Amino acid sequence: MNKSLFLLAALALSGCASNDLGSVVDGAINGASDAAKRMVGMGDSSTVSGKPVYNGGYSVGREAVYITDAERQSVDLGRLSAQKTVSNPRGLTRTKLMGCSHLDSQGTMPSCTLYLYPVTAEGWLVKDPVTFHGVGKDYVTNSGLYYFKVESEGQFYATGEVTIAKGLTNELSFAVQ
Repeated sequence: MNKSLFLLAALALSGCASNDLGSVVDGAINGASDAAKRMVGMGDSSTVSGKPVYNGGYSVGREAVYITDAERQSVDLGRLSAQKTVSNPRGLTRTKLMGCSHLDSQGTMPSCTLYLYPVTAEGWLVKDPVTFHGVGKDYVTNSGLYYFKVESEGQFYATGEVTIAKGLTNELSFAVQ
């Protein structure tokens, strides 16, 4: 009788243990699934005080743009709308900011500021940019690849890469958004 009571108790405990183990495994799988969703930007939904709160997901946030920081944006804004090369009498590499327009309406922006960050062979941005405050003046620059950041009216921007041609005046125009 003791043996059968012991066997019955052991079976009952192992049944509880397997249910507990199943709960633990289910919790671990759900936790890993939620973590994977958050890592790829799908987010998850959780409950706080009985009210659903959405944590992330497919929404698009606004990334701050600081044209004075030598950092690439996660997504480029606006675009280089025109690049024209003109020969110059001295054969120096020069760069000239021709102006900015609004990407959506195509209207001319009253002012714009351009920061050109040289890009190293490894793809890093040099912290000392060539700066243009206003349009029309040209500067002697080195040829090569640059990462540009343009700001107009303190709220419209363009970012991306441009290659400056050697020995010519490079006239640049940008469309900001």
